[in-house]
Amino acid sequence: FKTLGNISGADPLLNPMMIPTADPDRRGGERLDLGLGLNLYAPSGALKGTRLGVEFALPLVQSLDGPQLETDWQLTIGVQASF
Repeated sequence: FKTLGNISGADPLLNPMMIPTADPDRRGGERLDLGLGLNLYAPSGALKGTRLGVEFALPLVQSLDGPQLETDWQLTIGVQASF
């Protein structure tokens, strides 16, 4: 579960009436994601000590304040090497 707060403060050069996404009070929201991940570890061989991680996540619930882009899905890929 992730809660995003509104921005504190404002840029006087931006007019929220002309640019709705510039309104600092309409930047927050909440989101609950469900993810599935996989870790592959190489204990020996040429890639010994290397780990590959992949995670795919979908939002179950999104409640955003104001005109914001929603998240359709997320893909995270990482490689870790230990010596």
